[in-house]
Amino acid sequence: MSTERKPVLYRSPQITITHRHVTVDGIRIPIGRLLPMERCLTYRRPFQRTPRRMEIHATIDGQWTVLYSTTDHREFGRVWRALIRAVEHHRDDG
Repeated sequence: MSTERKPVLYRSPQITITHRHVTVDGIRIPIGRLLPMERCLTYRRPFQRTPRRMEIHATIDGQWTVLYSTTDHREFGRVWRALIRAVEHHRDDG
């Protein structure tokens, strides 16, 4: 049994991301169950340059789910990059 701990790629009150799983609302989801993922941006007006709300959607066990949602552009970028790193690590290990 390995006691090796995987580093936390991102942690906030809303979401925690490691190489192996994402925890949202107290629910731990293995990275391999999150695919595909996509970014969804909502704009206040057509042709506006910056989105008002940003969400990350994923299919989890066949169910389309909003995994993360925010209006903070910087935090959204951090969460998205952490998820991409986790997926890449999962793919490389798989």
